Amino acid sequence: MHVRGVVAVPVVVVILAACGPANEVATAKITDPRGNSDAALGSGGARVGSDGGAGRAGNGGSPGTGGASGANDASPPPTEVPSTQTVTFTITNNSGADRYVATAGNNCMTIELDRLWDGGQSLVALAVGFQCPCECPMPGSARPTAFRRVGPGETFEVTWDARGLTTWRQSIDCNDLAPFPPRRSSFVTGVLRPVEPGRFRVVLGIEPTLPAGCSGSGSDYRCDVSYDTNDMSEIAPRCATSAIATAEFTLPASGDVAVSVEIK
Repeated sequence: MHVRGVVAVPVVVVILAACGPANEVATAKITDPRGNSDAALGSGGARVGSDGGAGRAGNGGSPGTGGASGANDASPPPTEVPSTQTVTFTITNNSGADRYVATAGNNCMTIELDRLWDGGQSLVALAVGFQCPCECPMPGSARPTAFRRVGPGETFEVTWDARGLTTWRQSIDCNDLAPFPPRRSSFVTGVLRPVEPGRFRVVLGIEPTLPAGCSGSGSDYRCDVSYDTNDMSEIAPRCATSAIATAEFTLPASGDVAVSVEIK
């Protein structure tokens, strides 16, 4: 039995008392989920040679579209490259009421990064999702499992290390049931490497009220995950929420960046 789960990504969240200096500041108000405007996995991944996002299961993408190359067993596989930049997103709640920011998820990410191209966009893959190349338990739905309450006038900080996944497809032998011989399968894997400079958009999951099934005290709340659906994806999606907060920013070739996101 082999299980592929979500890879941990260095995204850090803390409450701030004040904001630091910003190289660039952008603001946006809370909006409805983007639905069909989300970048399509498999066709909206990063261009070859940059972020290298993979496509959905069964669609490895092709050079020029930004999906995984489709080739199995990269030889030699790419190596992880340390981060050289930090992007700090400071979320300010100016709504006049409590807001809840997703801080953890089951088979999903609480932050989404999109690269903005002329006339389009592409998803920056941050982690592989739950895959099942052989036998595996039910993964459960891709939903938030934790929230941080941000009161009126408070700020909340989320950081990104300016890296995305470079992915490839890895072969594996599955020993399903005797006396059948092993069958050949594969899964998407990857390593984190710094993204190329350019224009980006951040998308953060927000809830106006604490969802059902969540409990806690103070500022931190944990949530039960519903297993009525089972979500699998080669690239971990953003955890679904009823609302989002977004902002656009430019990542330079070097140096840290501070981005302001306002919740109204």
